[in-house]
Amino acid sequence: MRAILAGLAGALLLAAVATDASADRRDRIDRGLDWNRTRGDWVQLGHGSFSYRGGSRTVDSIRGRDIRALGLRPDADASCSQILVRFANGNRVSLDVGNLDFMRAGKLYRVDLPGNRRDVLRVAYTCRAEDDRIVDIELYVNR
Repeated sequence: MRAILAGLAGALLLAAVATDASADRRDRIDRGLDWNRTRGDWVQLGHGSFSYRGGSRTVDSIRGRDIRALGLRPDADASCSQILVRFANGNRVSLDVGNLDFMRAGKLYRVDLPGNRRDVLRVAYTCRAEDDRIVDIELYVNR
């Protein structure tokens, strides 16, 4: 009987640790901006819908001059693995998406653009929903 109780206690402890680790990961990684405070600084360019299997979306014809940053705002928990930007001078760059491996619903996640010349023509982003729902991720620019 003691062995059974000890085994059950161990299993419960492992489940609690796994749940806490997942919650800690989400809290630590959540660097989203409060949308209600930053809304006026951003202009929406487009949006894409993604399933838990993921996919890519492209926003063309941005023709934005002096864009400081891109912003992604999901309507459900999501993650993005890649953002590709093409500039007017022909350069292409893959942006650092380290802070996008878990995005909470309703928050805006800022991704800075490199360099001094920031005339953006196209943005392609690869994302997925964190659960079985479809997530809509809005793409914004900050000028």
